Amino acid sequence: MLYVITGPPASGKSSWIDAHATARDVVIDLDRITRALAGPGAPQWNQDPNQLRVAHRARYAAMDAAFELRDTVDVYLIHTMPSAKAMAKYKRLDARII
Repeated sequence: MLYVITGPPASGKSSWIDAHATARDVVIDLDRITRALAGPGAPQWNQDPNQLRVAHRARYAAMDAAFELRDTVDVYLIHTMPSAKAMAKYKRLDARII
């Protein structure tokens, strides 16, 4: 199952995932990806443009791979403000929008 969690910053998206996802699930969260790619001592809410550029590319690659696995594992995707085009894609993938 694909879950797309939407909402403004600091609205509880990550907390919702923490309450529902298991260690076996795939979680795609740009903040987590950016932290994983940043060097030691980077702030938790890192907005460095170079690191974000790399993180965005990693996020899209992760989405492509994870969408293929959604019948095998649950996939949790944070998408703060999805466009109409993105929402149409998620609906085609039978996503549950949170």
